Amino acid sequence: MPNIYNEGIDIPEVNTVLFLRPTESLTVFLQQLGRELRLCEGKEALTVLDFVGQAHQKYSFEDRFKALLSRSRKTIEQEIKMGFANVPRGCSIQLEKQAQDYILENIRNAINTKRNIISKLYDLIETKQELKVREFFEGYHVTPQDVYSKKVTVVGLAAQAGLLKGYQVDADRERLLASALGRLSLLNSRRWITFMQKILPEIRWGKGSLGHSLTGGERTMLIMLHYTLWGKGLSDLDRFASPFTCLGLADFQSHYGSAPISIVWKMKEPLPGFVLKKTVKV
Repeated sequence: MPNIYNEGIDIPEVNTVLFLRPTESLTVFLQQLGRELRLCEGKEALTVLDFVGQAHQKYSFEDRFKALLSRSRKTIEQEIKMGFANVPRGCSIQLEKQAQDYILENIRNAINTKRNIISKLYDLIETKQELKVREFFEGYHVTPQDVYSKKVTVVGLAAQAGLLKGYQVDADRERLLASALGRLSLLNSRRWITFMQKILPEIRWGKGSLGHSLTGGERTMLIMLHYTLWGKGLSDLDRFASPFTCLGLADFQSHYGSAPISIVWKMKEPLPGFVLKKTVKV
């Protein structure tokens, strides 16, 4: 489908479309598909013939089906095997046995290697003419760990691939930032994240200082941020292991033993469900 038909055109009478242009962007894919989904009198159905996947081995069938099945709680593999029972009303997806096997094999082999991530970055920058990290993660099904585990940031990786002009890549700086951002991306405390979203802009505006004092809990959270970013005291943890999980406030109950000492705490709120699931495995 030529780029001229991606957006800004409305031909409701079209009832058959052929996809020939590869893209890693789900936004572009849905824009292309949306051109032909216009309602028109006498138009009973739209036939979509997608030839891109067969011609390009890196084509992600899973991302395309996810975009069409955003409300389904089942995996794409389950949807394929069940005959796409959760497609939007009035729609259907039919796959021959050979096509189904081909797509399932494609999904199982889909891995965000460094080469594949660069390909997705190229597609994003070619489409948007700029690099937005949040949009890249959300729109291209790349997790922060996919990038940071390669000891590079998104911007650094784009610069290494020659996609950004005027950006000098410092390998040591990239490794340091990638390690810090990798740990930071694992934060799961809503209270802590909310506090950081509030306090960090204040520190920036004050050029490193605050116009008000912090409570003991707030000071602790800032220290936790420093440890999380720069890895102080975390040398015994595996790469990108979560340094700690904030469970909330607790009251001291008792202690026993020494070297090491065991302390019993009583949580003021019940443990979050995700923690209970993890502790069951221990």
